Amino acid sequence: MTIDSGDRFNTRFAMESSMLKTLLFRPIMASIALVCTPVTIASARNAASGASSRHASHQIEKDVRRAIFRAKVDTSDISILAKNGNVTLIGGVPDQNMVQAAGAATMHVTGVVSVDNELIRRPEGY
Repeated sequence: MTIDSGDRFNTRFAMESSMLKTLLFRPIMASIALVCTPVTIASARNAASGASSRHASHQIEKDVRRAIFRAKVDTSDISILAKNGNVTLIGGVPDQNMVQAAGAATMHVTGVVSVDNELIRRPEGY
């Protein structure tokens, strides 16, 4: 079997091409990986942290609604917003005493740091 010059050229070209890829692309890809990895890890941590924070805030909102209901306060017109333990109560209740009762009940919920009680006494017939 004889090897013609075309086969030698193809073999040599394949070897040089492979070496070129190794010499050029591997360092480039490695540097991209090094640069991108911390950002990706940080982004994943922030996303997980954000999801965890939203879950905790949602749980506080549910617990606050339950506590207000147990304090015999009409919760039908109360919006509860929680973020990082800071709770805002917005809406109206039929009696002024319920405004204070809702705020006091909210402060006793685990995870609540502060309460912004913006509840008002609803006008009659509302």
